[in-house]
Amino acid sequence: FFFIRAMSAKTFSSSSVPCVSSARAPRALPRLVTARSSSSSSSSKTTSPPRGNEAPTSGHASLKSSASLGTSKLAQSVASGLAGLSLGIAATLGAPAPSMATELDILAQQPANNKYVYDDANVLSRANVAGVVRELTQLQIDTGYHIDVVTLRKLVFTADPFEFADKVIEKWYPTVQEGDKHGVLLLVSTGKEGAIVGGPSFMKKVGDPIIEGIISENIPVLTQEEKFNEAISSSVKRIEAALKGEADTGGPSAVSKKRQRTYKTKEEASEKKDISVIVVSLLLFISFVVPMVQFFGYTAR
Repeated sequence: FFFIRAMSAKTFSSSSVPCVSSARAPRALPRLVTARSSSSSSSSKTTSPPRGNEAPTSGHASLKSSASLGTSKLAQSVASGLAGLSLGIAATLGAPAPSMATELDILAQQPANNKYVYDDANVLSRANVAGVVRELTQLQIDTGYHIDVVTLRKLVFTADPFEFADKVIEKWYPTVQEGDKHGVLLLVSTGKEGAIVGGPSFMKKVGDPIIEGIISENIPVLTQEEKFNEAISSSVKRIEAALKGEADTGGPSAVSKKRQRTYKTKEEASEKKDISVIVVSLLLFISFVVPMVQFFGYTAR
């Protein structure tokens, strides 16, 4: 009985321990959960990562700014390239240089009373132009006749110098009253030719012999030697003398330069060849015959 009672007491004591532990465990569990939740919330507050939408927003903004910057630089480079190309085309297709002037450029000019020389061929020196201008200015003061000197490199649209000179005086002085005492002296540097035209009073005063002499003597002879300044000045002096009623000074004469040939003709070569053959034959005869005669002379003794 004592043994059974002791075993039941032992069993009761062993079974009561889990009940106490099971009864106290639910009370301590909320405290642990609260502590864990508080610790996790504190850790989340201290080490909270940045928002997910902020980083992509800044990245997209930087990409957009770099793309816009590259586009603006490309647009600036393209604009500068187009500007340079347009300047090059304008320089290439712009107004032609004086040395490349054509008939249209001459006709487009406006004549003036104080301008006498239109050197579009750029073959006259400044000193010669100044001298011709002074001479023509004094001629207009003394006689009332005005002469325009025009130089052109070549004729493109008109083949005849006289035809183009007629167009010039008709364009510059459209009425008979305006062009009556005006004349045009034209010189074409490439073709080595020229022309003289003018109003009725001018042509009558100068006369055909002077015009023919200038066209056939002064201009072709002097321009053939590239003496354009002398061709213009000498032609102006002859026209001036005719308008003042003075004697004609005359034009330069063409000096014919005969070329000396440096080769021999067939007749000269054959004649010299015959003489050479005779001389060589005579020397060979002497070289063979004289020793033989001497040998026979010594052996005959």
